Amino acid sequence: MKVVIIGSGLSGLLVAKNLHDQKFSGSVSVITQERGVFYSKPSLSNVVKQGKKVKDLVQMTQQQIEKDWGCEMITRQQVARIDKINKLVHLKDTQVPYDRLVLALGASPICYDWLPDSHPVYRVNDLDAYDTFHQAIDDKSHLLILGGGLIGCEFAHDLSAIAGKITLLESESTLLSRFVPKEIGMGMALALKDRGVDVKVNCAVSAVTALKDSVCVRTQSEEISADVMLACLGLSPNIKLAQEAGIICDDAINVDVYGQTSDPSIYALGDCASVSGIKRYYVSSLKICADTIAKHICGVKQGIVYPPLPVGVKTPDYPVTFCYSEVPAEWRVERHDKGVRAVAYQGDELVGFALSGDFIKEREVLKGQMKNWI
Repeated sequence: MKVVIIGSGLSGLLVAKNLHDQKFSGSVSVITQERGVFYSKPSLSNVVKQGKKVKDLVQMTQQQIEKDWGCEMITRQQVARIDKINKLVHLKDTQVPYDRLVLALGASPICYDWLPDSHPVYRVNDLDAYDTFHQAIDDKSHLLILGGGLIGCEFAHDLSAIAGKITLLESESTLLSRFVPKEIGMGMALALKDRGVDVKVNCAVSAVTALKDSVCVRTQSEEISADVMLACLGLSPNIKLAQEAGIICDDAINVDVYGQTSDPSIYALGDCASVSGIKRYYVSSLKICADTIAKHICGVKQGIVYPPLPVGVKTPDYPVTFCYSEVPAEWRVERHDKGVRAVAYQGDELVGFALSGDFIKEREVLKGQMKNWI
C-alpha cells in the first residue's frame, strides 16, 4: 500500500511518524511546498525574544525524517490537482500514485484587498515567513501589530522585550474578543501595556500604505506610521484542492470520526479539516487525529475521541486558558485582582470555561467536570 501525505506541517508529519510507529509495511511519501523539516509552528509567536533563528527551531531535518520515519520527502513542490478516480496526485511535471491520501493542507492567512503583501508588511505562518520577519525587526524598530487575537497578543508579549516600540491595533472593543469574555481581554490589554505595548482597541483600519522603509496605517481617528507591520488577522482553511477534487467541504474539509472524507481513500486533518462538525486549530486535537488516521490506515478502527481540550495563550505575564467545543453565548464571570474566572453552562452541564491569572490552577478540575466533545 502506498500512502501519500500532502503537507509537511505538524499534522502531516505526525501521520508519517505514527505510521512508522504502527510498523506500517507500505511506502509513505510526503509532498510539501515548504522545506520539509519538522518544527513546531505554534512556537513561532513566542521565540523571537529568545533570538531563535530558523536553524534553532528545526527539530528534524529532511534527511533525519526520511531516515528515522522511513518516508520519502518531496519538497518545494506544489500540488496542481488530485485525481481521485485514478488515485493520482498531479504535480507540475509528474504524477504521484496513491492507495491512501492524507490531506494536511493547513490554513493560510486571510487576504484583504487593502492589505499589502510585501515589505514592510508581514504575515508569519511558516518557517520561511518567520525567517524573513525576524530579519526585518531590531531593537530600534517601531512594530505595528494588526489584530488582537491569540497570535497578535502572543507576538506583542514576546516582541515587547526586543522591539523599540510596539503598537497593537484591534478593531473590537477588547483583545481576544473571539475567544474569551471581555474581562479577560481587558486584563490582557493591561498586562501588555505594563510591558510597554501601546494597545488601541475600537480601532478599525481603513487603509494601509506600504512605503520603502515604513508603513502608514489610517484609522477612523488617526494615522500611525511604523517601521514594520505584522498582520495577525486570522486564518482560512486551505480547501481548494479538496473542493476541486469533488470532496465534500463546507468552510473546511468534512471528515468522520476516522478522519475519512467523503472519499474513503482520502483522509484530512489539522487546520483544513472539520471533525464531525468541530473545527480545531490547536496541537492537542491534531495529535489525536494523526494517531487515529495512522491506525485506521493500518487496519485498526479506533475513532477520534475529543475530550475537553483546553487552549493556553502563550503570554506568561498574563496566563490565559479556555476550553469549549463552541464559543458559549453566555458566561458567568468572576473578576478579582489576581485574575478572571468564567464558566458557561447548558442547564446543569458545564460546557466551557475561560481562566486567567491565578485562576489557571482550576483548569484540570473544571476540565474533569466536562463531557467529551466527540
